[in-house]
This record gives sequence, structure tokens and C-alpha cells, in this order.
Amino acid sequence: MKHDFILVVFDHHSDMMQPMFDDILSCGSWILNSLENNKYLKKVILIGIDEKQVSLIKRQDKVLYLTDDDLENREVWKKVDDLLRQYPLYISIDKDVLSQNVIQTDWDQGSMQLMEFKILLAYLFKNSQTIGIDICGECANEVGQLNEIKEDDAFNEKILSFLKKEED
Repeated sequence: MKHDFILVVFDHHSDMMQPMFDDILSCGSWILNSLENNKYLKKVILIGIDEKQVSLIKRQDKVLYLTDDDLENREVWKKVDDLLRQYPLYISIDKDVLSQNVIQTDWDQGSMQLMEFKILLAYLFKNSQTIGIDICGECANEVGQLNEIKEDDAFNEKILSFLKKEED
């Protein structure tokens, strides 16, 4: 990206671990890498992060986080609103933020329900200029997990259809 933006990440984890081997980018370090190397990234908003992961957040000055308990905190949402008025946003969705009764992932999962997730996405869409979205958190791509792969595909289709409706 060649202009200022904020990154909104739905994730149960901080993804701010130091890489195990020098500069290797991984799913556990990509947000930290982005904060350190992307001059256009003005702020990261982590939504649904596990309370135990908060201590792993680096660059607290550039990160606003909402644990499950913070999701109804009006003061935090005022800060989010201020950011949405200032910058366009990129949304990254890691399915591990969702409860296991919504989708199964290979990671420790959060407790967010599908309706709550959709409400938050709709809010972001209606109150900002969204410049991109990605969805990750797929189960392992193994023959023995064909049912999980089909569930992942169906979930992705459901979310993409929802986002398309919100865009219109």
C-alpha cells in the first residue's frame, strides 16, 4: 500500500512474536513485522484477542486491542471510530477468533459467535473505507480432513456473501 491505513485484525492471538530465525515471516510474527516495516500502517486494531495474549503485544503505542470482555466497551469504540474517520482500513480475519461451535480451526480459539462477528464486520464496513480483506485460519489441508476443508470453504463463502451484501 502506498498510503496511510489502519489494520483491523480479528484474531485470538497477537501475531507479534519475534521470529524464531532472524527475518523469517510467519503467522505468529506478521503483525509485528508490519508495524516495524510498513511506514503507511498507522495503527493496528486487534479484535477478539485472548486476555493471555495481551502481554505479548509489542508497540503498544501503535496497537488498540479489544479482548472479548472489551467488545462492549464504549470508550474503546470511540477510539476505533476516531481512527475510522482518519484512515481507510484493511481487515484481516483469522477464523480462530470464532467459537468452536461456529468453525473448527487448528489453533486455540476464541468465543466470538457468528452473529457478533457479522455485526462487527457490518459496523466496520458502514463506518469506514475498506481497502482490502483477507480470511485465514484454514484447517490443515490433508485428505483425512476433507469434512473440515468443506466446512472452511462453506464458511468462507458465507462470509464473502455477507460482505458483498454489506458493500451494496
